[in-house]
Amino acid sequence: SIILNNPHSFYRENKFIIWIITTVISILILALLFAVINIKKRKKIEKDLDRIIIDLKEKKETLEQTNIERERALKDLEENSKYFHMLFNFQPFSCVINDMSERILLANKHFCDAVQKPLEEIVNKTMEEFGRSIDPDEKEKIVSEIKKNGFVNGLETTVHHDGGANHVLFSSCLINWKGKDAILSATLDITDRKKAETALQRKTELLRASEAISAALFNQAFNFFGLLDLDGRIVRINNSALNKLEFDQELTGQSFWEAPWWPDKEEALRIGKAAMKTAKRGDIYRKEVLH
Repeated sequence: SIILNNPHSFYRENKFIIWIITTVISILILALLFAVINIKKRKKIEKDLDRIIIDLKEKKETLEQTNIERERALKDLEENSKYFHMLFNFQPFSCVINDMSERILLANKHFCDAVQKPLEEIVNKTMEEFGRSIDPDEKEKIVSEIKKNGFVNGLETTVHHDGGANHVLFSSCLINWKGKDAILSATLDITDRKKAETALQRKTELLRASEAISAALFNQAFNFFGLLDLDGRIVRINNSALNKLEFDQELTGQSFWEAPWWPDKEEALRIGKAAMKTAKRGDIYRKEVLH
């Protein structure tokens, strides 16, 4: 038989070592690839984190600025509210805020004094509960105007109460009160002014009647009456005297001493100057003259 010898082989002799080395190298390569990939991911994550941090910082600054503005707005609102209550409370006429069901939400000092009740007893009540009311037609008119235009300005009306009635000047407007619709109203009592206007109207009527009577007496008197200004010019002469003298021409504004009924103009002018001088002193001038 022929015996063949196996050739020398390095791989066969070091197969196990080579396998270990190959495995280690593969692991190292995989680890390196994994490390490279992780580094890229890490850099991307770091960039994303940096961007998020910047966004957070900007949002933080915006939030801080918003908080500052909010605190400033709240402070301004508090100041404005304080000023509003001061102005509202110390108005020299009645001011009331009602909800849409006509219940009082707030009233100023003038109104509290008018109804003689503290604010605590006024809130959440209607005007009718204090014995104060407006004519139904006027009330309907006010409500209609507010719904149409959002306000009523300078409406004269009458408020009835147990002691009688008061003439008032009424204004109101639709407002937002604590997030809800409400009506701000201001009422100025003009009762005394109305009484004064009525009295003045009566006096004017009496004066006109008196003037008519005086004019009738002046014009119908048989004696000669003349009304002159301080310069001696004719303002008025009674009609009956003119008719008796048979004069129908216009004499108003003409010098009394140059009137056509004087035969001697120079004598009339001399008498006229003396008469005017005496009259200006408040004395009576008497003189018999011919015409």
